[in-house]
Amino acid sequence: MKPSARSVVHHVLYFADSSGRIHEKPPQGGEPGFSGMRAGGASIPLGGWAVGAQPHFFPEGLALLVPKGADLVIQYHFHPIGKPEVEKSVVGLYFAKKIPERTLTRIQMPPSYSLFSGLDIPPGEKDFVIRDSYMLPTAVDAVGVGAHAHYIAKQLKMTATLPSGEIKTLLFIKDWDFAWQDRYFFQELVALPRGTRLDTDIHWDNSVENPRNPRIPPCG
Repeated sequence: MKPSARSVVHHVLYFADSSGRIHEKPPQGGEPGFSGMRAGGASIPLGGWAVGAQPHFFPEGLALLVPKGADLVIQYHFHPIGKPEVEKSVVGLYFAKKIPERTLTRIQMPPSYSLFSGLDIPPGEKDFVIRDSYMLPTAVDAVGVGAHAHYIAKQLKMTATLPSGEIKTLLFIKDWDFAWQDRYFFQELVALPRGTRLDTDIHWDNSVENPRNPRIPPCG
């Protein structure tokens, strides 16, 4: 992903539409494209790019499935800088040389967030925390992990408690920075047996002491 207007493109998300019909959606204005957080109905998430992110290849034998004839949808998230900008990105797609040997799947915890979850952090709350847990119904090999939050997030953590009682820390960001994000791929696949419990903690600081709080006085 190479954006041309680097000062305003904060991140993008990629989706595929298996119906191959989203390109027929009428544009909103004189240029192609449309607004909205639902990606026009595209239902296959393909990841994304954010400020600070580095390119990664999946381990050998793994790839994402994009159905033949699908539309590729790119959802842009822009930051205003006070003057007009023109954006025209270059996106590189790398195709697998053979059919993947294994299936990739995502686990999102919590399953929804922000405006889709009704998240409401009280003004002045210095350590607002939500937690989520998920029990793996089958054995998996973890490929990587990532996190997403906005300005006032402070700390994000994910652990895996194996059936043996052993606890593995899969992600621990002690000082979250919305302006610098990446996904983290493990150097070796992490074996997580069936019955492993995944736990996530997300902390926010909506107080005046948080220098990254964009709203002073804080609001909910």
